[in-house]
Amino acid sequence: MIHHITKLLAKMHTLPPVDWDRTMDMQQFSMFMANYPPNLKDPERTNRLLKLVPDKEAAIKEFQQICPRLEEFRSPKVYCHNDSKAQNFIWNEKTETLHVIDLEHCTMNNQGSEIGSHFYAYTDVEKPKFGCFPERDYQLKWIRTYLKYYYEALGLNPEEKITEKEVETLYVEANLTAQMLRLLLGLGCLLLVENGTFDSYEFCMVLLEEYFQNKDFIMNLHLPG
Repeated sequence: MIHHITKLLAKMHTLPPVDWDRTMDMQQFSMFMANYPPNLKDPERTNRLLKLVPDKEAAIKEFQQICPRLEEFRSPKVYCHNDSKAQNFIWNEKTETLHVIDLEHCTMNNQGSEIGSHFYAYTDVEKPKFGCFPERDYQLKWIRTYLKYYYEALGLNPEEKITEKEVETLYVEANLTAQMLRLLLGLGCLLLVENGTFDSYEFCMVLLEEYFQNKDFIMNLHLPG
């Protein structure tokens, strides 16, 4: 399936550009955090959450640390899906082709951001598990496969275009993006715990616990010179 997904996203990334980008700034995040911490009915759940992010100021501090790293990105801005989780891919067994749905989040975005949003989504929303994020070797294989299809879609020779620097750049950008999404969605989806159509609490905790477990490693990743 890795070949089908990378090929589909690669082709999508060669579509003509549009006039809007995907951005997140401090003002947007502050509005997003206006009602933190959420009013959870279960005190044990509240205590577990506040051990990770004790208050609004702590959440904002985390955002202020990770957000500037996304400004370092150098991969090309392309037409991205931005929500390439498994549930948004449909496999047609008759034609043996893969299709993508739910295009409402499509914008221009860095290639590394698209890849990171795909990797982070390996954590299932309804049955979340800790440690689903792929290891480095898998990520590098995925990125190389993606670049092969991307350059072929552009009519270029992948063997002449793909470099280790480009692969490493996408790896770093993907991990930084995934880290940002763990924070944003880990906190944002808490609003669905009491009012949503499903209990998102454990999903939020998995994301936030992975955020803090991986924080030192990811913040020490740097784009190749």
